[in-house]
Amino acid sequence: MEATITLRGTPEELRAMLPQLAGLEFDSATAVDETGWNSDLATDLIGELPPRTREIIEKVVAGLGQISTDDLRDTGSGTLRGRVGPIAKAMQRMERQGRLPEGLPRPVRATYAGEGKATSIEMPAGILPSFTDAIAKMATAGSEEVA
Repeated sequence: MEATITLRGTPEELRAMLPQLAGLEFDSATAVDETGWNSDLATDLIGELPPRTREIIEKVVAGLGQISTDDLRDTGSGTLRGRVGPIAKAMQRMERQGRLPEGLPRPVRATYAGEGKATSIEMPAGILPSFTDAIAKMATAGSEEVA
């Protein structure tokens, strides 16, 4: 059985619950948010990223869509230079390979207070559930490989 559920203007709480609800009703379900992202696409993208960039995605998801750049700078070399760019490059490569639909929004963006350094990295609320589910699936798969 295949079902497509489209949500527009849905409260974040319901959108976040959709993968769980769909999992109870169907053998296999992939929730696609209004941006076009789903957990399978998010998983593929995360798998294409270098570890330092993957860490940004993971920390933004853990921060429920936002992390201070000061927190990221503390975990690395002190600079964010070159850590977000690989996302766009991976997305372009995956689009060329037909593994990612064209026109998907980037999952994270830097925010600035005036000119200068970025103050935070944010993930739009509409994309967050897909990446949250992807990271959970990847963590589960990783723990199963260890076992």
